Amino acid sequence: MRDSRPLLALAGGTLALAAASGWAMAFAERRARRQALADVEARMERFAMFDEATGLLSREGQLLVGQRIVHIARRDSDAVSACLIRVLPPPTRGLAGIDDDDMISVAEASEVVFRSGDAVGRLDEDTLMVVGKGPGFTPSTVEARLVAQMATMAPADAELPSLVVGVAVLQPWDEGDFAELQHRAYEDLGVRLQVSAGLAG
Repeated sequence: MRDSRPLLALAGGTLALAAASGWAMAFAERRARRQALADVEARMERFAMFDEATGLLSREGQLLVGQRIVHIARRDSDAVSACLIRVLPPPTRGLAGIDDDDMISVAEASEVVFRSGDAVGRLDEDTLMVVGKGPGFTPSTVEARLVAQMATMAPADAELPSLVVGVAVLQPWDEGDFAELQHRAYEDLGVRLQVSAGLAG
């Protein structure tokens, strides 16, 4: 009788090889799916961190980076400042509000005017926020520099948006965190908006 053991061994080896190959393919597919999911999550996280229209930090991104800047300033016993920039439509536009082009103009100017280490973000439709170490600038200085920079970047006949700026500073001896800094900046912005509205009226 012919010995079938070699055939059985060969068949067993073939089955084992097929099983190993199938396992490797399944493992590779699972790894590819996990990588694809990680890529999607990374893109979603990036979109959440940045404003799509302007490329600046989003509200969420500004919160994360701003908190970090405040923490570093506190650690280094340094002042930390914030300014809120309210973007208003050009007077000639009448009742029409601002659009993304207005915000993009201010965003591009902000990237030139402010330091690279400052956090510049878009909080909502018409407001930008800047957080940085140090005492920062006065509202009139911020407004003048932004307007001048926008003028150099825009066509000669372009209608530039108007700006109202509110600022706040936490000195090393002041109590407070990012939320307090933002609150003070909003308070200052509110006062300056009232003054601006009174002058316009």
